[in-house]
Formats: sequence, C-alpha cells, structure tokens
Amino acid sequence: MIMYLRSILLGLSVLASATFAQDLPVDTVGGSITGHQTWYADSVYLVTVDITIGTDDTLTIEGEAVVKFYACTGCEVRRWLRANGVLNLESTPGNPIYFTSSRDDSLGGDSNNDSTATSPAPGNWHCVVLENDLSEIHDCVFKYGGHSYASYHSSMLDLTIGTPVVWDCEFRYSSSCGLNSYRGDGSPEIRINTFEGCGIEYTGVGSPLVHDNTSDGEGGECGIKLDGSFAGSVIDSDNVSGYSTGIDLGRCSTQVHDNVITLCTSSGYRRKGQAAANVTFELHHKGRNPLSHIQQTLQLDR
Repeated sequence: MIMYLRSILLGLSVLASATFAQDLPVDTVGGSITGHQTWYADSVYLVTVDITIGTDDTLTIEGEAVVKFYACTGCEVRRWLRANGVLNLESTPGNPIYFTSSRDDSLGGDSNNDSTATSPAPGNWHCVVLENDLSEIHDCVFKYGGHSYASYHSSMLDLTIGTPVVWDCEFRYSSSCGLNSYRGDGSPEIRINTFEGCGIEYTGVGSPLVHDNTSDGEGGECGIKLDGSFAGSVIDSDNVSGYSTGIDLGRCSTQVHDNVITLCTSSGYRRKGQAAANVTFELHHKGRNPLSHIQQTLQLDR
C-alpha cells in the first residue's frame, strides 16, 4: 500500500520565504501503486520508500507536480520510481512535472524542513525506470539524480525494454547520464530534449531514434553513446557541445547525419572499428557563431 502523510507547511518566517521557493503542501509517499492513483498539481510528493507501479496499475501525475526523492548522506541505495505498469504524465509545455532531490528548495520550497542545512547534489536519488512501452515521458525536468547501484547504470531515466517515447524534457545535474538504456531491446524515440552536463547512453539491441536533442557536456565524457546491435538506428539533427567525445557509435550500424558537434576535446565522433559500419556524416553550421569549432573527424578504436 502506498503511504501518504499530508504535512501542510505553514507559518514560515519572512527570512525563509525569501530563501526558498513558494512552499507547497507535502505528501510523503512510498511502496506499491495499486489501481489508479493520481498525484496532483501544486503539491510535493516526497518519496521516502521506492515507488513501484504494478503491472496492471496506473499512476497519473499532473503538470506542475513536484516529485522529490529522499536524499541521505552515505546511503548506498537511493530512492527510485519503477513503472511496471502505466506512468501517465499530464504535463504540458510550460507546465512540466519535476523529478528532483528532497534537498532542492528551489522547487516546492523547503520540503525536508531543514532550512539551509543541506543542498542538492548530483546522485541524491537514483532514477525513474520504465519496464515497458506503455508510457510516454514528456515535458518533465529531471535534476540531481543518477546514483548507480545494482544492475542499473547511473542515469535519471532508465529505458529498459520496449519502444517508449521521450520528448521535450530537461535533464540537469546527473551524477552520470541523463538518460540510459542499459538493457534496451526496442526502438525508443528520444527527441527534442535538453541535456546539461549529462548525456544519452543506449546499450542493447533495437533501433533507437535520437533526434533534435541539445546536449551541453560541461566537460563530461560523451554526449550520445550507442553500443550494441542496432540495425536501422538513427542519430540526426542533434546539437552536442563540450564533451570529451561528441557521439560514440560503439560497434553500431547507425545512420548519423545533420548533427552539429562543437568544442569536444577528444573527437567529434568515435567508433570501435568494424568495416560493416553504415555511417553517414553530414555536419552543417546551422548559423552558429563562426568561431565555434565544428568537428567532423571520426576517431577509430581498433
């Protein structure tokens, strides 16, 4: 059973009001989602125990809801939300759903009620996991997650199987990847998303489409990485900047075209050398600052 504890935060001082965002009512949640449950707009849902949506069950989250995952210092296991059933998101452009750390006072206020004692950091929570293709992830903001443990890599959104669609989301301040598919076996569409300081990593089989995303690495390892048996996968119209490697193709047979890769310190593209690669490079300037370094080289690792 899911556990709810409504704690309405009232009577904050003028100083606290100046320090934090508007304080929203807080529900403490955890455990199994059964039947059809709804998390409402303009509320904070504080996840203190892992959330699991049952195979035949649905969790609906309204736009402007804030989901905060409990962060603890020195804990090996961090909180997550796992969708074996349907995660129905009612977010819209301008009314996103937020997934962040319990220490993030910029969204929903001081929900863990510790004033300025703690600050959010990458890896404060684990991830949202989709175990099927029943859900579309759109118009969401993911922050301060990506802690790694067990069989899952570091990411804030993990696509394990199926053909989900992820679009118009923001991924910021992850401890590693923003979006990951460690065991992917479908043909997901990952399009029109923004990644800041964290990239995309897809490992497995299938035919992913990675289209029209913007990824600013701020010194990270790789903007987009595919590694597996991908027949018919496409990476196109993406803007990647500031990583060590812009796009890492592993050993994939991948159509790659119309990407803009700038300011990557090692290489624009990297591939583990196999002659069967089907890679087409078509990089365009697309009106960027002419002083930007457009990288069109392919580094082969044999």
